[in-house]
Amino acid sequence: MCCPNSCEQHDIWNEPGPSNQRFKYLPTEVTTQVLDSLLVNNEKGKIITNYYAKHGMLDLEHRKNLAHVIVDRYIANNQYFSLADMKAFSEIISEKFTDEFAELYYSPRNKDAGKKNPSGLLYDRFHNRNKKDSLKRKRDLRAQNHDCLQAVKKQVFALTDTELACFGTEKNWLRNNIAPSEEVMRCWNDTFFIRFKDILADTTPDRHQIIEQWPRFNDPEGYLLVDSDFAALFGEDKSSCFFNEWDKFSNDFEVYLKQSQIKEKVSLALSKELDSKDLQRDYRYYIISVLFHSIIKPVRISENKLPTIAQAQSDVCMACDSEDEYVNAVKAIRDDYNIARRPLFPRIFIIRDKSQLTKFYVTWR
Repeated sequence: MCCPNSCEQHDIWNEPGPSNQRFKYLPTEVTTQVLDSLLVNNEKGKIITNYYAKHGMLDLEHRKNLAHVIVDRYIANNQYFSLADMKAFSEIISEKFTDEFAELYYSPRNKDAGKKNPSGLLYDRFHNRNKKDSLKRKRDLRAQNHDCLQAVKKQVFALTDTELACFGTEKNWLRNNIAPSEEVMRCWNDTFFIRFKDILADTTPDRHQIIEQWPRFNDPEGYLLVDSDFAALFGEDKSSCFFNEWDKFSNDFEVYLKQSQIKEKVSLALSKELDSKDLQRDYRYYIISVLFHSIIKPVRISENKLPTIAQAQSDVCMACDSEDEYVNAVKAIRDDYNIARRPLFPRIFIIRDKSQLTKFYVTWR
């Protein structure tokens, strides 16, 4: 079976021919034997087989149950049900149950006919189940995060004047000292609650007041301070989950990218580079990181300003083709921030040579 780490290519790669054939699927391991095994080893599958043997046809209820038998296997094994597998199962069903149409179980998108999304019993069942499970996970996660935030808020609002004064002294020390690093980290951990209070009070769109009050965020090791605050808020066990799971996440996200209809030209060109077998690992990570905003809507900066996809991507990481281009880009950004009288938050730049990442810089101040 195809798993989430497969790199299935969907209709972003068009081939000549009728529009309902404009799909390039990777080979699938779904065979008649796979479907037979599911039907024999599943109670619903046995009922479907017996019903067909008796009536020579399937009614709507048994068609839905057939879709459930197939899809539920993927759900139970935490496998991604690829379009290639759906297509293979639909064709095998129409061969095994001769009165059934493959299109009833899986029908690809058809741009010429105005059909934007795939459909069919298999597709609908899988994505509806996934959506329900995803919504439940989101609700549970929101509840957990809400509990963490509420617990911290209670502690913040319970601070005494004496504690606030003590934290204020350490806050001032942090504003004026960058070393020794051990003392910086100790004071940073001690002042978590007053910093959290400042974060709640800062309503500016880009939170620049926080950067002004807590300038250590802008230090080269500021990311360690962010990690420390995250761990204080949500627990040590969650503070490094994203980095620990990055390889799996990036593989899953790459599959998701290939199913999405990316329209922005630069993003589309970058997504095609992911198919190169010789792609440098670091450069692949860069592509995946900046392609978030080809899928996820950029955050509005202000009431009247919504960043473009390109602007949002350059905020994540800006790619330059030479050292001179990098120097000029940094100067232009610094000038913009100086005019606006705002501190420059750390920015990541890479120097690339075709599909190779040769250098990267983190620029701040």
